[in-house]
Amino acid sequence: MTDAQNPDTANADQVEYWNTGPGAKWAAHQETLDAMMASILERLLTHAAPKMGECVLDIGCGAGATTLALAPRVGTGGQVLGIDIARPLLDKAEARTAEAGLGNVRYLVADAQSHNFEAGAFDLMTSRFGVMFFADPLVAFSNIATALRPGGRMAFVSWASLQANPWFQMPRAAAIARLGPPEAAPANAPGPMAFQDTAYVSDFLSKAGLSDVSAQVEELRLSVSGSLDEVADFASSLGPATRVINEMGGTPEDVAAITRDIAKGLEDYKVDGGVSVPATLIFYSAVRR
Repeated sequence: MTDAQNPDTANADQVEYWNTGPGAKWAAHQETLDAMMASILERLLTHAAPKMGECVLDIGCGAGATTLALAPRVGTGGQVLGIDIARPLLDKAEARTAEAGLGNVRYLVADAQSHNFEAGAFDLMTSRFGVMFFADPLVAFSNIATALRPGGRMAFVSWASLQANPWFQMPRAAAIARLGPPEAAPANAPGPMAFQDTAYVSDFLSKAGLSDVSAQVEELRLSVSGSLDEVADFASSLGPATRVINEMGGTPEDVAAITRDIAKGLEDYKVDGGVSVPATLIFYSAVRR
């Protein structure tokens, strides 16, 4: 079910990152992450509008949430290919697919920026937070566009600004308050918020051979079950707080203090059974010329 391929070095730092500790952490937290992003996935599927019999390319598929949701929507006459650079996440996706008994899904370990896709093989490309990490987005999307048939569609979602997403901003601020700020990243550097500038994204999508480019900003909620301490522990174990902790050499004592501060910050979002945090997202769509 999984095609093995070693991603080349176009995004070597991302390959290393996601195939070490972080990839395994994301796989271990798959159920929590999928529940947290359930409303986002539904909106993405609405924007993508997959049709029965279509062939879909799901980029940065991770543990397979979007890929698995696409499979019944294209039916047995369609196909879904999930592609990711992180083998730990694809191992999880493959196990979930086998358990679901889906025969129209396969996975590929590869870098979408440089993979030699079959030209015109897909009707639709989707991605839930999987395309903001390319070293060169123009090169990546030009390559991805070759995989779409003329008239083929793209639909993907990315995060808006850090300030508009407290799930990212607050844990990062707690880590910085304890450890100090890491070196500032260049504008539009690979990362969760790399596509927050809609004019920047629209420009490289157009240059990549795509038309009818649209960027729709939407506000949804991220829901995580558990006590404030449990949710804070989850928030400090992956995401921007973790990156600050790693870059600044945080100790276990630092992590404990940061987690306590995150729990305090989450009090503003407490609901029965967990937290509900506002999120601002950008749903992009385009068509291959």
